[in-house]
Amino acid sequence: MITRRLIQLLITLFLIALLAMVGLILFVDPNRYKDVIVKKVEDTLDRPFAITGDIEWRFWPRLGLTLNGIELGQRAGFTQDNNNQFAKIGEASVYVRIAPLLSKHIDVDKLLIKDAHFYFARLKDGTNNWNDLRKSPKNTTTSDAKTTASPATFNWMINDLAVQNTEIIWNDDKHKQKIDVLIKELSTSLQANHTNPIDAVFDVVVEPRNIKATVTVESDYNFDLENQRFGAEHGQIKLKVYGLDGLKNAQDFNTEFDRVHVDLKQDQLQIEKLKASIFDGHLFANVSGDSLRKIPHLQGMVSLENINLEEFAHAFGKDLQIKDDTLKTLNMEATFKNTTDGFTVDPFAAQLGDTRINGTLSANNALSNIKFNFNVNHIHWAKAQSTPAQSAPTTKVSQNKASTANAQPLQKITAVGDIHIDSASLSGINLQNIDIHINAKNGIIHLAPLKAHLYSGSLTTNTSVNLQTITPHFDINAQLNSINLDALFKDRASKTKFQGQLNLDTQLKTQGLDADSVLNNLAGHAKVNIDQGVLNGMDLNYWLAVGENMLLSAKNLSTLAITTAEAAIGKTDTQQTAFTEMSGSFTLKQGIAQNNDLKIYNDKFYTNGKGQINLPKQTLDYDLHVSPAQNTSHGVQPSDPQIPLKLSGPLQHPHISIDAQGIQALLVQTLKAGLIGTLNAPADVAGAGETILNTMTGNNSNNTNTQNQPPPEHVITDALKGLLGK
Repeated sequence: MITRRLIQLLITLFLIALLAMVGLILFVDPNRYKDVIVKKVEDTLDRPFAITGDIEWRFWPRLGLTLNGIELGQRAGFTQDNNNQFAKIGEASVYVRIAPLLSKHIDVDKLLIKDAHFYFARLKDGTNNWNDLRKSPKNTTTSDAKTTASPATFNWMINDLAVQNTEIIWNDDKHKQKIDVLIKELSTSLQANHTNPIDAVFDVVVEPRNIKATVTVESDYNFDLENQRFGAEHGQIKLKVYGLDGLKNAQDFNTEFDRVHVDLKQDQLQIEKLKASIFDGHLFANVSGDSLRKIPHLQGMVSLENINLEEFAHAFGKDLQIKDDTLKTLNMEATFKNTTDGFTVDPFAAQLGDTRINGTLSANNALSNIKFNFNVNHIHWAKAQSTPAQSAPTTKVSQNKASTANAQPLQKITAVGDIHIDSASLSGINLQNIDIHINAKNGIIHLAPLKAHLYSGSLTTNTSVNLQTITPHFDINAQLNSINLDALFKDRASKTKFQGQLNLDTQLKTQGLDADSVLNNLAGHAKVNIDQGVLNGMDLNYWLAVGENMLLSAKNLSTLAITTAEAAIGKTDTQQTAFTEMSGSFTLKQGIAQNNDLKIYNDKFYTNGKGQINLPKQTLDYDLHVSPAQNTSHGVQPSDPQIPLKLSGPLQHPHISIDAQGIQALLVQTLKAGLIGTLNAPADVAGAGETILNTMTGNNSNNTNTQNQPPPEHVITDALKGLLGK
């Protein structure tokens, strides 16, 4: 009986509730109160407000309302980009439990926000469009404040908050920044002092940095509004970055953390055990901070573990192939601290293969005033090939624009610091105890001085790079002292061109965006001196013998000819020239080095010459004169005859030969002057020379020239041309 009555009671209550709901739908139209709602909101917020769509009842899963077309305008007097709307919501649905309201408990079963736009802005003068919303409502009197229940007097919770297709824009004119966040899906609950789960997917665009990313968040979080504390635990954040300055390929970054805590009352932040997967490696961090609402003061530790440099380069459009596996991964650890004045990194440690870097770094918050001090144990320039990503051909104009854009950040930086490197191997050249002082300001970078020891000698340079113009300009003053060339070329594993002790002094200027343009614009002066050396690839003593042999080789006019046969001249071509000194001064213009005072000598020969070296084309063209050496009170000097030689062709494999036109002139001069008897040659060769001379001068006993006068010069010249095959 009791059970039947209970069932009857429940049915009766259900019917009453159903009749109430039907009556509510039939007799209560919420749109009749639209104007009242609009006026109340406008009076409270002192902003334009409108509901352009209908207000509809909802009965599932609980009793609720849906508002369509909600619009909230900007505060009076605020304009930016002609945007007069602060918020626009396509659809907002709220489902509230009625019974808890009686005990001042707001229990929202579900809140849905869909197709919404929120616009936050700050002007150049620092004013924004939301501060007025934080103030007391308009026309609220003291008595009103006492009699009106504050939200803080209610306990409230939202069991299910869903946000779909909602855009949040942050436009900051003061710092010239714009952030656009599009929330695709967000699902969470809002209950103070409780653990709430959150799942969200949203897109982010940051300008002008051109950052584009899709972010997925899964975490538990909590908040305490009364004490203004917020926290998250055991979270995962997945980023897919599509755009970033210089980034060519989309990248995935997965981040995990144990705990994030923010205390707005104390202005404090703490991040524990942050871990991110990037470029086949990991990033670890622990960060704490305060003064969050002003300039954050942060401190902590960041480390990188096994970052793949090939993957990093690929992300930025470079096909980097590193042959040495030990150089493919980067490891780094840094302890940092950021304050109002700037930040410091101390200590800093990094390792790439067998290269270890330790030091300190500091800068202001704008990164425009940097100080540093680094020590490096060893640098080995890895054998790697880097190929730019495929792209449309670039014109000179586009290259210049790109260069200007890339140089602009450097033009604003002031940096001062020192780098010490114990040893370095650069393209096969080994250096030790390298000290570099760097001073950069207003787009001009000074490397002055740069000092190093190498191959029993030293290097000192003062270099400046001017980035104030579209094309970088370089000013280089360098001195090399007592460099052992034999050891240098052996380290390069290349064929030794020179042996000896090198001294070099240069003052050079150039400009360019690549190696070719730098060489083509090279200008300045250089002085070169090599002592006690060997020139490989040519034997100047041999070519002196060739020239002398030519002057004395023929017994009669019919056999006079140039020969380089070793048996004929009695000397072997050793392909080497040992010398006491080799020196010269050069003037460079557009990459071509002109030289007029080359000299190479030892106690047996003396060579002087002039010519040019074309650095862009890697060729040379020289006129040389090699002669027997004679010792005088002024040192070693040239003597006669001076055999003319031609040296030309590629720098790596030049061609040397007798200058036929020059030797012809020398023969004419020698025969006319009667100097042939002064040559050091075997008696029979000297006799042959006498025969030639007598024949050509008319002293032969069979000659019919009764006046005993030499023939005209053109007769000698024509004869020589015939004999030389000219």
